[in-house]
Amino acid sequence: MEATVLVVDDQLSNRDLVRMVLSHHGYSVVEACSGAEALEVLAGSPADVVITDLVMPEMNGYDLALAMRSKESTRRIPVIFYTALYATETSRPAALAEAPVTRIVPKNGDLTRLLAAVTDALVDAGLRPIET
Repeated sequence: MEATVLVVDDQLSNRDLVRMVLSHHGYSVVEACSGAEALEVLAGSPADVVITDLVMPEMNGYDLALAMRSKESTRRIPVIFYTALYATETSRPAALAEAPVTRIVPKNGDLTRLLAAVTDALVDAGLRPIET
């Protein structure tokens, strides 16, 4: 089963990079340029995982995650923050405790952590078997 990942970022270059890497690894990728657009996309066809930037105009990633958690149809979709905002190890645990997200992955050029976070989120949601 091919998993669908919704990538939400107001920067086209960031979406392009993540789409290219995820597509190369067999994921189906859908894109949105804002939190509001992401909610529209999810209303039409749910994703298995949402990767979102945190800092975006209008509706940021945190508000998107809260909106997703408030709806039965999107409540259980894993959300990964892919952002430069939570770059320090000391702020990450507090962010995970307060935010309705599965993982926080720093935008630091190393996309292996993002791929691992997507795989882990799918395994945790029971959507992908653990490979041995």
